[in-house]
Parts: sequence; structure tokens; C-alpha cells
Amino acid sequence: MSKKEQEIIVIGGGFGGLSAAIRLASAGHKVTLYDKRDKLGGRGYQYEVDGFKFDGGPTVITAPYMFDELFALGGKKREDYFDLIPLDPFYRIFNENGEAYNYYRDIEQAKNEVGKFSQRDVAGFERFVKSTVEVFKRFHPYTEKPFLKFRDPLLVGGNPFDSPSIFGLIIQFEKEWGVHYAKGGTGAIVAALGRLFEELGGNLQMNTEVSEILIENGRAAGVRLDDGHEHRCDKVVSNPDVAFTYKNMLSAKNRTKKVDLY
Repeated sequence: MSKKEQEIIVIGGGFGGLSAAIRLASAGHKVTLYDKRDKLGGRGYQYEVDGFKFDGGPTVITAPYMFDELFALGGKKREDYFDLIPLDPFYRIFNENGEAYNYYRDIEQAKNEVGKFSQRDVAGFERFVKSTVEVFKRFHPYTEKPFLKFRDPLLVGGNPFDSPSIFGLIIQFEKEWGVHYAKGGTGAIVAALGRLFEELGGNLQMNTEVSEILIENGRAAGVRLDDGHEHRCDKVVSNPDVAFTYKNMLSAKNRTKKVDLY
């Protein structure tokens, strides 16, 4: 192992864990990813029942360029691994009478749909969409950076009384890059990312649960598996929620906050 190359363990094979593992592997590090389930996906896990497939989490993609970037890091093309199908209308909503509202990417088509239900609301809808442009310009940069400080804006989990307009980001994400469906569902994306990771030299360990992140001299030094085995490394990346990681994967002596109270 060269001086710059590090041995890194990633916990959890959801979109975040896989993305981190791919980036680290493409940078030349030796990466092992542990996941407690039988296959990758995390919240994007795909269930198969009687020959049918069901996405357990997200179903559509509004920022396809992020996946293109991951494959480009490995010298690959995303379209060689899975197909993204653009949707228009983006989605269809039914009211209690079974009447459908189609949400189109084109603003004029979208306004016409609003007009089918209420002509007086068309102008308000147009003002709303225009207002989300400024929200997008202001907050979009934060969607591509880590939230390392308490004061950083949050897309999900923010106080609705302080920052409700931040959800306007979604409107412009859809307008900017469209809404896409992966042929084969979310599972096709997850499988493609797993394949890319292994092609980059990554080591996938499924059905393997990490019970504790080992801390030495104030830094992560490895993990202990559910079966008691310990594996040392230079860095640990934990994809589970921060609160879960902190409360359940660090021993009490290594927790500096009284999270057990919450």
C-alpha cells in the first residue's frame, strides 16, 4: 500500500455509502463496504415478490448528473450500466373524484392543467413557480456539500416555520434536469453502483453487520462485527443516520454528548 493509499471501511450500502465507497476507490484507496442485508440498497432496497419488483424507497431521479459523475470517476459511462427514462408528465395526481392533474415540465402545459380545476389559481401557480427560481439559486449549492455545521441549511429536517420555502428546490430540480425513472427500478441503479465499486477494486461484504466503530486516541481505527471479529483501518465512513451511528455504534465511553437522553 502506497503512502497516499489508505484502508477505508464503509458501513452501509445505501446510495450514500455506495457513492462514498466509489469515490474513495476511484481515488486509489483500498475500500471495504459492509452491509447487514443480503443485498445493497439501504432505503433504496428493492424487494422481489412472486416475480415482481418493488422499490422500497426513492423511485425517481431528479439529479441524473450526480450518477454520471460517479461513473465518470471510474472512467465509465453511466448509460453502459443502466438506462434512465425521462418522464413527462413528471407525475399524475388524482383527487377524490378520480380526476387527474398531470404535472408537466413545460410551464404552459402545467398552467393549463391548473386551469382545468381553477382558472383563478393559474396566476398564483405561475408566481409560485417563479419564486422557486430564487430559492434554487440560493440553496442549490448546499445540496452538493456536507452539512458539517449546525447552522448549515437542511433540505429535509429543517424547521418548517423558519425555512419552508427551501422545499422549492425540488420544483427547480425537476425543471432543470427533469424527472427520470431507471429501467428496472431503483434496484437497477443500486446494482450498477455495486458493480462499478467492485470493478474499481472495492470489496463488498454482505450479510455482515457492524456492531461498533472502534475508537483509539480519539479517532476511528476500525470496526467490530456482530460476530465479534475486529477489522482495523485508517478511516471509517458510516452511512447510517448520524444519530443512530452516534448512539448505537460508539461505546458509551466514546460518546461526548448525552444522546441517551433523547
